[in-house]
Amino acid sequence: MARVASPVLQLLLTVLGTLVMTGGEEIRVPPSIVSPVEGLQLSYTEHDRVEVKCSATGQPPPSYKWLWDGNDINSDYITFSATTGILTIPSLTTREEGSFVCYARNTFSNGMTATAVSATVEIRVARVGDFVKRSIESYSGTEGNYVTIPCDKILRKYYGAITFKWYTVLGSRNDEVFPDERKLIDQGGNLHFSYVLESDERAGSTTYKCAISSIKANVIRIGNENSLTVTSTGPIRNSAPRLEYSTSGSFLIVEIGKNATLECVFSG
Repeated sequence: MARVASPVLQLLLTVLGTLVMTGGEEIRVPPSIVSPVEGLQLSYTEHDRVEVKCSATGQPPPSYKWLWDGNDINSDYITFSATTGILTIPSLTTREEGSFVCYARNTFSNGMTATAVSATVEIRVARVGDFVKRSIESYSGTEGNYVTIPCDKILRKYYGAITFKWYTVLGSRNDEVFPDERKLIDQGGNLHFSYVLESDERAGSTTYKCAISSIKANVIRIGNENSLTVTSTGPIRNSAPRLEYSTSGSFLIVEIGKNATLECVFSG
C-alpha cells in the first residue's frame, strides 16, 4: 500500500487568539483539532462499516461537520454527528469512496465563530486492478551473474496492504517462487537473482509471472509472462561482492514512528 501526504493543518479563525473574559462572562477558546491531525488513507473490505471520529478542543465545545471531496454531505449512505464528530458509512462501496475533511466550529455569545480544519482522510475499498496486458518480455543472463525481472512496467492502482509474489507458470500450473539466499522480491515487486543458475531458466512453455495479493480484497492478480534464458560458460568463478540494488525513491519516505524496510542485493 502507497501513503497520503500530511497536509498543512489549516486554522480558520474569526477570533484571534484565546479571549478569557472575567467577571463571570463566558470563556472563549477557539477550536483546535485533536484528531485527525495527519493525513490518512484507510482501506476496508467492501461492505464494511466505517466510522471515523473527529475530535477537537474548544470552549464552548465545538460542533462538527464533514465534507466529502470538498462538498457538503447530502447522501443516504454517509452520515455524521455534529455532536460527536463521528463520520459513519454503514456499508462501504466504491460509491462512498473519497477524501473527507472535518470542520470543528464553535460560536460565541456575541455571534462570532471560530473554525478549525482537520487533515484529510482518504477512504477506499481495498482492491487490486488487473495487470495491463502485454506480450511476453524476455530476459537473459550468464550463469553466476546478477539478473532482475521487473514485476511490470505499468502497475495498476491498488488500495490497502498488498504482497508481491512470483510464480513459474506452465499451463494452468502455478508454482510459487520463494525468496532465499539468492532470490529477493523487493518492495516494488521486482524479482532479483544475486546470481542465476541454469535451473532458474524459464523459457518456451514455462515462464515467470509476478502477482499481487490482497487479503482484504481476497484476490490474487497474476501478471504477464516473462522468460529467462541462462547461458552457461562452465564453472562459476568466484568474484568480489558488488552492490546491484538498494532501496531508493519513494520507499525511503517513511512516516515518523513507523517501521522502515531497507533492502539491498549484492552479486558475487
